[in-house]
Amino acid sequence: MRRMRRLLTDREERERGAIAVMVAILALVLIGVGAIAVDVGRIYSKRGELQNGADAAALAVADNCARYASSTGCSTGVSTTSLALQYAKDNSLTSTANVSDPIIDTVAGTVTVTATVKEPSGSNSLSLTLANALGFSSAQVGATATASWGYPTKGQSILPLAMEACELNVNSSSATPIPQKVITQGGGGADCNGTNPSNQNFPGGFAWLSPTGPGPCQVTATAGPESVLSTWIQTSNGASLPNGCGSLFTAGDPNYVLGQTVAVPVYDDLSSSPPVSNPNANGNNTWYHIAKWAGFHVLGWNFPGSTAGPAVWNKSEKGIYGYFVGFSADPSLFSNFTTDPNGKGDLYVVKLLK
Repeated sequence: MRRMRRLLTDREERERGAIAVMVAILALVLIGVGAIAVDVGRIYSKRGELQNGADAAALAVADNCARYASSTGCSTGVSTTSLALQYAKDNSLTSTANVSDPIIDTVAGTVTVTATVKEPSGSNSLSLTLANALGFSSAQVGATATASWGYPTKGQSILPLAMEACELNVNSSSATPIPQKVITQGGGGADCNGTNPSNQNFPGGFAWLSPTGPGPCQVTATAGPESVLSTWIQTSNGASLPNGCGSLFTAGDPNYVLGQTVAVPVYDDLSSSPPVSNPNANGNNTWYHIAKWAGFHVLGWNFPGSTAGPAVWNKSEKGIYGYFVGFSADPSLFSNFTTDPNGKGDLYVVKLLK
């Protein structure tokens, strides 16, 4: 038996048409939501990649400028644009990116890098998928980062050892290190700062500094003009390690300095009553004037009760062995920056500003 179909009323026909329109509208809404979920997510992901790349590129160029400060464009050895591009690409999941010429301010010591999207296909915009149905086929995506470099005048050193400015070998570098002995107590031929038959930095004195904190062996020092009292720091009595410094020379300790590069304050004058200079100061109440900071890579030492590294010491020499090297220090430990390198081998700081 054939089932009878009921004819729809005009009202029901109208409702049926309205539902079709609503379905079409909802479909567009769903496509829009999909576009937001998928394409906007891709935009944020790509922007995150580019930001990582821009950050790394800005830091790399700033580091290059710190090491090659004499170059106006900081491009010694490699083009800054090529350097920035390489770091931007290395931080992209697809290994592609565009980078404009870095903006370098050698007076302020800043570098700004902008990285923009580049698709593997070569397109300079990010291709969109679902958003294409809404008339948006691609999006421009980019990120900018600014880094700074500077040579700090104030900071902390875990090694409370002062080195004479004449010791600093301007020809030494990580690529071509020139190891040297820095004598803290005589016993052999005089080095650059030996001023008496005992080859001490001054009669009755040694190169150790009195720890000033914040740690038991740390020194907080400021470099600057001799007329400023805070640029002078008192020596530590005796040839032995200052109290609290044993961990620096104990194998297996987290603070062990063998094979490490450390920050060291560099002095250029003496005084028994700072800030008045007295190059003939002697005894246990002597102060060093700190002229700058430098990086020193420790290869060994020979101190009373502690020896490590190569056997380079003669007779009763005491001191530390290693080489001066440009050293990028922890930004949290140093401040009061200048862009004047004041000689190769100095310590410098590189950090992100934004």
